[in-house]
Amino acid sequence: MGYNECNGEDSRLREKTHTGADVEGSPDPLLLFNKPPTNEPPKKKLEMRSSICFSSRHVPLLLAVSIIISLIIVIVGLAVSFHTGFTKPCPVCQTCGYSAPCEEDWIWYRGKCYYFSETYDEWNNSQNFCASHNASLSLIDSQEELDFLRRHKGLYDHWIGLYRDIDGPAWVWANGSLFRNTFRIEGDSPCVYLNNNRIGSTECHGDKKWICNKIDANSHMPHF
Repeated sequence: MGYNECNGEDSRLREKTHTGADVEGSPDPLLLFNKPPTNEPPKKKLEMRSSICFSSRHVPLLLAVSIIISLIIVIVGLAVSFHTGFTKPCPVCQTCGYSAPCEEDWIWYRGKCYYFSETYDEWNNSQNFCASHNASLSLIDSQEELDFLRRHKGLYDHWIGLYRDIDGPAWVWANGSLFRNTFRIEGDSPCVYLNNNRIGSTECHGDKKWICNKIDANSHMPHF
């Protein structure tokens, strides 16, 4: 029922309600023989008819709004799917994950991992501990690294990876490379330790703290 039809119908109903006859003046048989109940005035029936007409006028508008909202939801969903397809992490990252450069309680510095012990032991046992972690007593590649060790070792003497055989005059690093006499070593004993003021040598069976480090496999820097 259109807008004009509803308005025309409402006019006819108003005339019928007040006069009991149609527009031409003839009595309406429906009103004569089917009078409304006394507890429901004719005006209420008119309001119900008007409400039905009002709702029927708004059905196309509500349908259009629903269609537009559905289209917006579909477009947003497609956009999200398209964006996600181009931002997936690489398969390598998903499989390998992230791993810390050093073990727990080790310190990372310039491509190496360092371990500063909290306990005391002989030089040989200290070297065995480092080897069990795929490392060695500290090998020193530069003056900067030597300064780093001094800053972090605290007040105590620490074994480093430098020694010499009793019958051999040359100092040798724990990995077998020769020491190039870049810094002074005090004493003539076989095992070397580091303290705050100097680098000294003493008997290997004394108990001291120690420093381990791991050399980068791709590094070929010469040692002091």
